[in-house]
Amino acid sequence: MFVSVVTTVYNSLGTIDRCVDSVISQLPDECEYVLIDDGSTDGTGKHLEEKYGSVHNVRIIHQSNAGCAEAFNAAVAHSQGEYIINLDDDDYFFPETLAKLIDRLRKYRPDILQFWYKPYEKEGEFRNPIVFESETFLANREEMIGDNSPFRKRFSIVSNTWTCKAIRKELMAGIRATGPGKGADSLFIRQVLVRAESFLIFPLAAVALFEDPCSVSRSKDSDDFAKQNLERWLDSLRFFETEGNKNERPLLGADQIFYAYRGYCFDEIRKGRLNIREAKRFSKLIREKRKMIMPKPKKKTTAILNRIWLYHPMLAYKLTTRSE
Repeated sequence: MFVSVVTTVYNSLGTIDRCVDSVISQLPDECEYVLIDDGSTDGTGKHLEEKYGSVHNVRIIHQSNAGCAEAFNAAVAHSQGEYIINLDDDDYFFPETLAKLIDRLRKYRPDILQFWYKPYEKEGEFRNPIVFESETFLANREEMIGDNSPFRKRFSIVSNTWTCKAIRKELMAGIRATGPGKGADSLFIRQVLVRAESFLIFPLAAVALFEDPCSVSRSKDSDDFAKQNLERWLDSLRFFETEGNKNERPLLGADQIFYAYRGYCFDEIRKGRLNIREAKRFSKLIREKRKMIMPKPKKKTTAILNRIWLYHPMLAYKLTTRSE
């Protein structure tokens, strides 16, 4: 099997048919479609079995609700393709695009292929996608993240999500998406990028992407998101130091670790439950890596406030909220 398209599904009766139909209408024999029903309670799972259960190269897996990240992990585990393409259950492929992606995969054999999407909030009202202007094959890590790399200069476009990527499955070995749905893909894809040796930028808007802040398998997203988000970033740092080149700062998105810590403190203080001992533990981990992690704002006052967050989060919170 060459390509596995995967979709994690949760209570998606209103959108799932268009999503699935957009795949199977252009699914070649060398590809498969894996759907993970993440414990839907609205009949989506039964509907999928009745309508698509007998379709060639379509497999439907049912599991108890575990959240977006675990549903994606299950999709990867069940996939048999050399490459994996993720498609959310409220998105869909435009016609005659999947074959073009497969053609580029066969031509270049990249570790990761980045394609694009057209975002929309209302039906049929697409905004222009942000894309690279031309097809570009980055054949090694220097071309990917060197000082003159177009990939590095516009890294935020391609590093934050597993959406609109075909990823060689072997890169995912031993890596698991973790935590609530929001943010899980950003950390996962950074860990995958540490292992990638080649990257193809393909300026084709192949997917219609519904911009909804609440997406699949959201029922397991928790009130502790800020803390879980910080813990995932710290896990990513440990992974990065084990497998990656420490100088490849843009792959990690190192500044985000400090911002995750600040967000954790802010959220816990706002809710009146900051655990000072726990905050000091997180702060110590960040201070030990501060040369790599700490952002370098242009304003001196911002830099001072950032340092206060590390040593006196309650004071930093008061100073921050007083200035708002």
